[in-house]
Amino acid sequence: MRNTACAQDTRTSELRAAKSGWTRHAHLRASLAGPSEIPDSDGSDPSMSELRHNRELYGALLAANERVSDASVNLTQSVLLTTAFLIVGLHLEWFSNLLHANLDHFRRWEAYLFLIVAAFFALGIVGDYRERAIYRQHRDEIHELVDSSELSWNEFLAEVGASEELKDLAGHLRKDRGEARDQAA
Repeated sequence: MRNTACAQDTRTSELRAAKSGWTRHAHLRASLAGPSEIPDSDGSDPSMSELRHNRELYGALLAANERVSDASVNLTQSVLLTTAFLIVGLHLEWFSNLLHANLDHFRRWEAYLFLIVAAFFALGIVGDYRERAIYRQHRDEIHELVDSSELSWNEFLAEVGASEELKDLAGHLRKDRGEARDQAA
């Protein structure tokens, strides 16, 4: 009885170590069949969600999430480079010579600060707009796949919201579903 309890404790320790991604020996990791054997803290299996079983839906969600998360990367670089160009141009009087105007009153730290704040404000507005536009491109495909799956919309939203891989898309899906309910009411 004591040996059984000890073996069970060892196996539990191995499972916890494998779940956290660390084991003392590589053969222990190889002896474990994979993450499907590692129960979650509530006893459920984290890798067996309905969402991940529907590979077409999960693949479409991953692709849409990637495009949504990349939506503002190029925009951020462009806006920050443009802002830096404007600040350097003002400071070095490029625009004064180009416009044949006296822009000395803009060569102050307050003007530079204003340009930086305006750039970040514009990034927020335009970035949100681009994310929504990219989400709308994938919206119909996602809705079709969810409707054809065995998941209800509430189950689907709960699983997407719990997934770290789909965090950028989850907010758009919740907002979209909330707007659809408001329009139906």
